[in-house]
Amino acid sequence: MWLDRAARYAQRITILLSRSAFAIGAGVLALMMVFQSADVVLRYFFSRPVTGSIELTEFMMVVVIFFGVVHTQLHGGHINVDLVISRLSARVQAVVNSVTTFATLGIFALISWQSIIFAQSLEASQRSSASWHIPLHPFAYLVAVGSALLSIVLIGNLSNQLTQAIKGAKRLAQLGLFLVILLACVLLAAPVWGRGLWEVSPFTFGIFFICFLIVITFSGMSIGAVMALVGFLGLVYLTGPGAGLSRTAVAAYTTSATYSNSMIPLFILMGAFCFHAGLSQNLYLTAYKWLGRLPGGLAMATVGACAGFAAVSGSSVATAVTAVTMGTVALPEMKGYKYDSALATGCVAAGGTLGILIPPSVPLVIYGILTEQSIGKLFLAGFLPGILQAISYMITIYFL
Repeated sequence: MWLDRAARYAQRITILLSRSAFAIGAGVLALMMVFQSADVVLRYFFSRPVTGSIELTEFMMVVVIFFGVVHTQLHGGHINVDLVISRLSARVQAVVNSVTTFATLGIFALISWQSIIFAQSLEASQRSSASWHIPLHPFAYLVAVGSALLSIVLIGNLSNQLTQAIKGAKRLAQLGLFLVILLACVLLAAPVWGRGLWEVSPFTFGIFFICFLIVITFSGMSIGAVMALVGFLGLVYLTGPGAGLSRTAVAAYTTSATYSNSMIPLFILMGAFCFHAGLSQNLYLTAYKWLGRLPGGLAMATVGACAGFAAVSGSSVATAVTAVTMGTVALPEMKGYKYDSALATGCVAAGGTLGILIPPSVPLVIYGILTEQSIGKLFLAGFLPGILQAISYMITIYFL
């Protein structure tokens, strides 16, 4: 079948592009880690920070984000809500995934297109950074390149999903899938060719898009693509098609080139180092040595190990992944000692939520940036509730 051959060729191309983008993004991330560490040491011990450290970090963030997103998409690493779609049959999942992938492809193709126009405007105006006078337009082009590479990966995913959806289906089902994708194409293109469909009251528009947001979130579409799509349509409604399209490219660049967000990939990288170094297993064994003799000691050790990992990872997602990893060790042990299955799995799931409170916490840093509050005070404010939550879990396990 021609669609199968196209899918295989597309997969080969996407794997090659993904590896290249991943190598570049990983190299820049390692460079940013060394650069940030050196800047902190020079700043606090010698009072001589690196000149232009903020703008250099912002440029590196553009590369890390828009080259890393390609590799993440190819390996299915983007966060999505599959609570509903996972309960559907394989063919229905393929149909829904085809539509959501097509919508994601449309929004990132628009970002790539508008980023090229934005980069051309920066080049024409000869805008550069304040300290090092580095031109800004090459990094805007990198946003376009990263979005284009992501679009190519999405085309490969779409071809695979269409193959699964069409294979063995009746002609009527194939026609229905084609019409659904055509409808998605018309809705994505509507802001470009006119605003007639958007002449509704702000209240009606808000209600409709809240419902739309909920539906596409539970369709399995990645959260980042959901926010990009809804934000794009909202910009078009508020500012008009032309301004909405141009603002999409500006938002993609300025959001990625943000110095305050540079701690997020570094915290996640630190969590990855700890995870692959076996810290989660060591934390579990240590907690078990302390708590194993108490009633429910195995479950308490799982919670305690999750709290310990939260203190280094900065991410609830990383802590939850570690909890699952520890669950592969702890759950068989708890099952062998005839723990209730609900208690055994519940302590693993609950322990994964501690990362948002126990510092360092990425959500608390983001909250402090958005609200202009002291991040140090937020860390102090989250420490005691996080420890109290872990102790409360342990007390509950003890009595159960």
